[in-house]
Amino acid sequence: NMIITLREAIDALEENSPVVTVDKAALNETIAEVEALVEADYSRKSWSNLQIALTAAKEVVADDAATQEVVDAAVSSLEANKAALVNVVEMKEAIAAAEAKLAEADKYTDETVADLTTAYNNAVYAINSNIGYVQADADMHAANINNAIAALVEKPVEPELTAPAKVENLVAEDT
Repeated sequence: NMIITLREAIDALEENSPVVTVDKAALNETIAEVEALVEADYSRKSWSNLQIALTAAKEVVADDAATQEVVDAAVSSLEANKAALVNVVEMKEAIAAAEAKLAEADKYTDETVADLTTAYNNAVYAINSNIGYVQADADMHAANINNAIAALVEKPVEPELTAPAKVENLVAEDT
């Protein structure tokens, strides 16, 4: 009875095989952390990279055949891309502050407005492009704008000229 012997061999193998458990808790936790982030707070490129890693991580969670190595690699990839996110909140705040100052540019000297305009244009270009920049770049753009705002010099206020007093009034006061 070859069939019985084969069945017994299979049963014996199943009984003696170690059960491999794959722990996906860390991966699920990291996915939840990433899903709680707000896209508008980060650069387009760094957010896009994170989303690619997130999609891959979700595929690993759904894969019942995924090994612990694959799960751990997905956690590492997701954490690395999360750490590489470029936070642009301060940069956006600096851009908004620059826009407010530029709206009243006529109050400031041309040279200091030109410096602010350059810093502003560089930051707007960076934030609206899909270029890959790091946190230090975003921080630099915010600092350049904030420094240019701090360096704004108000134009001197011209004294208002008043009409000369009538000569008769002056003469009348002297007598």
